Amino acid sequence: SKDILAINLSSALRDLWKYWYVLAICGVLMFIAGDFYVKYKSKTYRVHASIVLRTENRQQFGGGNTDILRSLDFIVQDRTLNNEIFYLQSLPLLREVVGEMDVRTSYFMQDDKIPTRFTLGMQNIYKNSPIIVVPDEGNSQPVNLRFQIDILNENRFYISGSGESIDLLDFRTERVVGRAANFELSGIYDFGSTVSNEYASFRILLNSNYNPRQYYGKNIFFQFNNLNQYVWAFKSGLSVVSQGKESTLAHLEVVLDNSQLGVDFLNKLIDTYIEKNLNEANLLANKTIEHIEMQLGGISEDLTLSERQLQNLRLSRNVMDIDEKSRNIYQQLQNFENRREEAQRRLSHL
Repeated sequence: SKDILAINLSSALRDLWKYWYVLAICGVLMFIAGDFYVKYKSKTYRVHASIVLRTENRQQFGGGNTDILRSLDFIVQDRTLNNEIFYLQSLPLLREVVGEMDVRTSYFMQDDKIPTRFTLGMQNIYKNSPIIVVPDEGNSQPVNLRFQIDILNENRFYISGSGESIDLLDFRTERVVGRAANFELSGIYDFGSTVSNEYASFRILLNSNYNPRQYYGKNIFFQFNNLNQYVWAFKSGLSVVSQGKESTLAHLEVVLDNSQLGVDFLNKLIDTYIEKNLNEANLLANKTIEHIEMQLGGISEDLTLSERQLQNLRLSRNVMDIDEKSRNIYQQLQNFENRREEAQRRLSHL
């Protein structure tokens, strides 16, 4: 049976060898495809940062049963390392951070050798875009729809964009206010003029950093973002890890499609975290001072009341001031001494 298997294998190899050129062509095509994919695949970048997290508990304030802690219970809470790590990755904090960044509009660039219907080789050019898109805040805008821009010269451009079931967002309220079943926009416009249809209204300006040679052979795209959805791109790429059980130092890493975007995001996240800690510490200090002042005010009122009651008691019991009473007794003693001396003088003359 082994001899039969060896004979069959040898025969199969001879048959394959007859078509060696087909195998060679397939190998070359696979090499070219692999090289093309590696060269034009979308790149991602890892950005790192570190921060010392604020951790504390009630015991740091002298226990959990004091009056001041009970009055400030909504502020003073146990802050463990795990809680702080969770807070750094929480959606409300990330939404606030993303909302303060310049990411309302995303800009992309792609080699014109790649058909525009594919996202292969799409590069995020955050802060390096040759154009600036200024949306009309009073008009809803299509989100998550990529518009292609062809810069014709320094004065004019061609724009095209189309899609189905496109959400329309009100930038002032961050709410989806409608949906375009079939969105279509195209045409040649002047830079600075209004580009609009029934679903969109915006202007496109040529950036001062525009260099025709730099963008030659490149397709330029932009899209408006729904920040409530876009924040998930940051959350999914963010990781926060403690550096050790005894350490409050945390390591932050974010994976995004633009390195400068990652740097700006981590810087803004750390700044916002520190600012919130400072605001909370200031609020706690102010509330503590208010509580102490309130307690001092109560004590002052109690002392005033006690002093008034003591005066009333003295008046009702005919109790005089001790110093005044001592002076009266001393005066009476002096009078008695004077009278005694006067009586002795009179007796001596008798």
